[in-house]
Amino acid sequence: MARRRRVEKPAQVEEEEEEEVVEREDEQDQEEEQREERDHDSENEEEGEQRSLTFDEEISWKPAKPIPTSTLIKRLDKLSKELSDLDQGAADLDSIRDVAKQLGHRNLLQHKDGGVKAYTACCLVDILRLFVPDAPFTDDQIKMIFTLFIKDILPALHDPTNPYDSQHKYVLASLTEVKSILLLHQISNADDLLLRLFNSTFDGVSASGSKAASEEQVAKDVEIHLTEMLMQLIDEAESVSASVVDAII
Repeated sequence: MARRRRVEKPAQVEEEEEEEVVEREDEQDQEEEQREERDHDSENEEEGEQRSLTFDEEISWKPAKPIPTSTLIKRLDKLSKELSDLDQGAADLDSIRDVAKQLGHRNLLQHKDGGVKAYTACCLVDILRLFVPDAPFTDDQIKMIFTLFIKDILPALHDPTNPYDSQHKYVLASLTEVKSILLLHQISNADDLLLRLFNSTFDGVSASGSKAASEEQVAKDVEIHLTEMLMQLIDEAESVSASVVDAII
């Protein structure tokens, strides 16, 4: 019986086959890496990656060395935009604490410039939103913050021609939608602030309603937010002082 002769493959064919094996292995490795990346991305989505605040400019100053108002407004505007982009529950709160401390300083809260006050208030409502329910401020700071809101920001909403009207509206919307206005109830001896808020709101809405159609009137969305805000305060109050009741009636 004749023996079969072993047929050897040409060297070129063997090289081509080896190259195909290597290519298949490379494709498998790439597919494995892609699967791992997808799994990693999926885990991150589920866990929720935290974003840190990158703003690193000074917004507080030492006595006798104030930051020029124009520079301060630009910095606060920049900070406000970054804070507004941070999602509640997805921000690295530790990266925000230093800025919160600076924002709670009386140099900003009691600044004479309306623009500084407006942008400071915008930053503050976002700080309250991100830290809810535990505001990173002392009791005295909370009182100063709400004094700024009630004394300067909210009454300015009744003048739609104010150059910082959009910032004032932003503050109102956040206080109402996030319900951070309810922190007002945690301030000791806050009756004066509550009364001032109710009186200024009613007076402003009444004055706007009496204006002719050709004059600047308060926008309907502002009136709606103001009304909703006052209703939240009444609904969540343990008791309402007689002076506030008189203002409502």
